[in-house]
Amino acid sequence: MAKEGGVNKVEWRARLRATRARVAETARAPAAAAVAAHLTASPLWAATTVLAYAASATELSTLPLLHATLSAGKRLVLPRVGAGGDLTLHQIDALEGLVVGYRGLLEPAATAPRVAPAEVELAIIPGVGFDRRGVRLGQGGGHYDRLLAQLSPACRVCGACFACQVVARLPRQAHDRPVAYLLTEEGLAGLREPPTVAVCR
Repeated sequence: MAKEGGVNKVEWRARLRATRARVAETARAPAAAAVAAHLTASPLWAATTVLAYAASATELSTLPLLHATLSAGKRLVLPRVGAGGDLTLHQIDALEGLVVGYRGLLEPAATAPRVAPAEVELAIIPGVGFDRRGVRLGQGGGHYDRLLAQLSPACRVCGACFACQVVARLPRQAHDRPVAYLLTEEGLAGLREPPTVAVCR
């Protein structure tokens, strides 16, 4: 198990899930709205094909972002967990078409139109946590690491989470795929420069 600073990925997941769970209910909806506002005001919003996801109950809600994408007439793509555990991408035209799937998460129906990963121009990616280098800590299944390897080099990959899920440094393994941007309620940060988002300690 990879370690950095004496803490491995399992320990980091437990720590950051607890941090995420402590976000007050009254802060969650404003944070989700702020994230959508930051993204739609940024140059990244020029993308026409946007990959996003339906968040779990404890994650930063993506509903405002999903609605904004559809309202703007963009092509909204969401992942679906296939039988082999890999993610397949599907276009959706309305959130009402989502179904309960892997681990109780909402995802497109199997009949929704497939989209090739190379067609995605902007990818909004979940994570249990991220660090200032863009290193992403996922759930441990490797679903998104395998998907990110299939995206076009021109695709802008942006991690999304609460600001308190951004830490100074996470352990990284050879297969881990970093993100180029971080999106939180405090803003959108390109990782060529140090992010301005809050850092948990």
